[in-house]
Amino acid sequence: MPCFNGQDFVVESIRSILNQSYQEIELIVIDDASTDETYRLLCSESDPRINLFRNSSNLGVVETRNLGFAKAKGEFIACMDQDDIAGENRLERQVARFRMDSDLAVLGTGVEYIDAKGKCLRPPRLPPSTDAGIRWRLLSSNCIHHPTVMFRRSFFELPIYSHNFPDVEDWELWLRIWGSRKFGSIPDRLLKHRRHSGSISSQRHVIQREAMTQLLVGFVNRQFGFQISRDEALTLYDLTYWVISKRSSRSPLQVMLDLRAAFLAASRATSRSEIREIDADLAFFALRVLAAASSTVRDESRRSLFMILEALKFLFSNPTASGWALFHSTGLVYRSLIPSSRLSEKDRR
Repeated sequence: MPCFNGQDFVVESIRSILNQSYQEIELIVIDDASTDETYRLLCSESDPRINLFRNSSNLGVVETRNLGFAKAKGEFIACMDQDDIAGENRLERQVARFRMDSDLAVLGTGVEYIDAKGKCLRPPRLPPSTDAGIRWRLLSSNCIHHPTVMFRRSFFELPIYSHNFPDVEDWELWLRIWGSRKFGSIPDRLLKHRRHSGSISSQRHVIQREAMTQLLVGFVNRQFGFQISRDEALTLYDLTYWVISKRSSRSPLQVMLDLRAAFLAASRATSRSEIREIDADLAFFALRVLAAASSTVRDESRRSLFMILEALKFLFSNPTASGWALFHSTGLVYRSLIPSSRLSEKDRR
């Protein structure tokens, strides 16, 4: 757990790890030269499983994470952020999954979004359940929530994270090992991920988007020999960009369909269940295109209407995948409207 000026939430985050049902752990906490009360609060935690370190100067999250990996002694290494809350059986379930699959290298989980006060926010989608499904979605979004991740240490060499992409170092890592290591996920929300104005993602959103765009363009070209422009990559993160900019020749859905063809052609033998997951994910993307285009009709009616018709054509030609995607998106809307206290345990999952 790297820490920097996290006095508001760090104690709660630490205790959510110390109170795990799986107790055979060491918690490596590295304070990155905080200037608030963070280090004093860390020193007040007396649990012997905590190994506390402090950088003499602020090195940044990438170098601090690399230092944490270097100091870790465990067979498995889990990540945690200073403002998140881990579910009590998160580590137990992840370790059990690793014990069952000797090829597994990276294992994430679903997350619940909370605000600074701990109130539940609109929930994100759960990550895909299969290795192929995860690798597919990584082409359009960073679907592995980094603070949920557990690594099999023997599969990685130091330094883990690259300094070349400091704002999206985790996504760069996933793409770097994309074809050589196996991904997995537990499709339950085992971590509460806090979103607030002080978080890195909130402060550096535009910079992160540009870095992700640059990463995707280079990766697709190297991996598939498939050319994708910066503008086309940007449309995958901002679906209204294609309408407003009028620069890209291919619409977002066209780019995704071309990516699907390249992905399946380059992938190892992919099972029917994995293809179904990929197609359902693509249908969900088409629903997002439909919603985005509907909101921009007044800005550029011709391009917006083209996107709407294109999305409808895809959805009606893929009824099974579209039905799953529609059901899932309806569930997300339902969970975002109902107060957390009224959700059943099944709804929360």
